[in-house]
Amino acid sequence: MVDNRSMLTLAAFFSLALNGLVLTSMGTSLPLIQAYLGIDINQAGMLIAILQAGITIFSLIAGILTDHLRSDRILLSGCLLLGAASFAFCATTNYIANLPLVFVMGAGIGCILSGSNTLLINLYPVRKGRIMNIHHIFFGLGSLAGPLLMGYLIVHGNLWREGFTAQAILLCLLATTFFYGGREKIQSQKKIEFFPQVQKLIKDRHFLVILLMNGLSMGTQVTILMLGVTYLIEEKMFTLPVASIALAAFSLCIMFGRLICSRLIMTLPHTTIIL
Repeated sequence: MVDNRSMLTLAAFFSLALNGLVLTSMGTSLPLIQAYLGIDINQAGMLIAILQAGITIFSLIAGILTDHLRSDRILLSGCLLLGAASFAFCATTNYIANLPLVFVMGAGIGCILSGSNTLLINLYPVRKGRIMNIHHIFFGLGSLAGPLLMGYLIVHGNLWREGFTAQAILLCLLATTFFYGGREKIQSQKKIEFFPQVQKLIKDRHFLVILLMNGLSMGTQVTILMLGVTYLIEEKMFTLPVASIALAAFSLCIMFGRLICSRLIMTLPHTTIIL
């Protein structure tokens, strides 16, 4: 299926880790971003909402494109989009000018999310459950590293913009791996009409329950990752280093939760674990 499966697998893992790193770095540095752009919490919330809109829209678009394009090329595009936007983010103090940049950052995150998931499922069709749990543990590792590294940069020199620049460099280096690291072949699949399948899925009451549950859980997770540090600083009067450690602890719990579920899923029904 590929020329170098191991390299593509490792690159996919690190791409999702960088997703977590960028998201929690944004959350950790949000109070300083507010001060830099001269915005209130409502405008900061809009910044996060636009970022999430980019993630949502391009997760869907990239997911559809994976039926027609190589997943490694979608990952390449995601790394370049997220890297370029991270590099340019807050190059100016103009709030309006930064809105499209955070949308592009979200687009890159969405492409990486859908592209990496599809790539690994194609590479490991037999052990896809286990490989996906390992994959999302890397997101936990990136989310754990983000607040710790960004908190360190902020405390030791207010270097939060340099932190985004470093992330952009890492993403561009990772993009070269997807360009040179292997050639994934698109598996030939029986053509399935997209919209009739979506209509059938929406009519399934079990799917609607899962959709609602996932929406609430992911909304909570994103809110804590992006606004948790700001809340702890402004409402609980924590220092930024302590708030960063609290966010890192939350990410650590996500990672442990995935590890535990990857074991439980072999012995317990899915519904029991979800409950």
